[in-house]
Amino acid sequence: LCYTTTMFHVHDVAPLREGERIQGMIRRHVVTLLPMLSLSALFIITPFFFLFPLLRAGSIGAITLVLSVAIGLSLALRAIHLWDADVLIVTTERVIDVDQSGVWARQVAEIPLGAIHDIRWERRGFHEALFRLGTVRLSAAMPPSEVVVSHIAHPERVEAWLQELCHPKLASTGKDGVSHDTSLSRREHIQWLLVQASEPTLVEVEALLANQSKADDERGA
Repeated sequence: LCYTTTMFHVHDVAPLREGERIQGMIRRHVVTLLPMLSLSALFIITPFFFLFPLLRAGSIGAITLVLSVAIGLSLALRAIHLWDADVLIVTTERVIDVDQSGVWARQVAEIPLGAIHDIRWERRGFHEALFRLGTVRLSAAMPPSEVVVSHIAHPERVEAWLQELCHPKLASTGKDGVSHDTSLSRREHIQWLLVQASEPTLVEVEALLANQSKADDERGA
C-alpha cells in the first residue's frame, strides 16, 4: 500500500505538526510508468543500432547520438519525478493530496481525517483488472469535497486501510455496565458540520442538545 523514496520529502509540501506521524504514502502503480519509460528507452537505445553510420557522419552524427540519449534520459527522469512527487500522504491527523502535474506545477490539498465521511474504490477497464489497479475516492464535509487517487495497486486494501484510520472505534463501558462503541471520527465530522451550519440550524441543534442533556439528568436523578 505504501511506497517511500528518497526523492520526495514531506516537509517540502506540508510540515508535520507536533506529535503528527506519517502512516503511509500512496502512489500510482509503477506499471503506469511503462509507456513513458518505453519511449525513453527508444530514444536511448535506437541510436546505437546506427552507431557506425552516425560516427561516420562526423560531428552531426555525434550530436544526434548525444541529443537522442539526452532526450531519453530527460523523459525518464521527468516521468520518475512526476510519479514520485504525485502522492497521497496519510498521517495520524490528516490526508495530504499532492498533485504533481508538471515538473514545476504542484497543487497541495489536505483534509482532516475526521472530516472524511465516505471512502469508495472502483476498478474500470481491462488493464486495471489485469494489473489489479483501481481508483479510491475520499469525500469530505469541507473543501476540497473530494480527493481522487487513480491507478493505485489493490484499491480495495487501500480503502479498507483508510476506513480503519478515518473511522476508528473505541469500546468503552458506561455506568450501566454496557459496552458502547464511540466513533471518534463521527464527533469530529459533526464538529465540521456545525462550523458550516447556518445560524437557525445551530439554534435548533443547541435546543435539541439542551433538551437531551436535561432528559439525561432527570433519568440519572
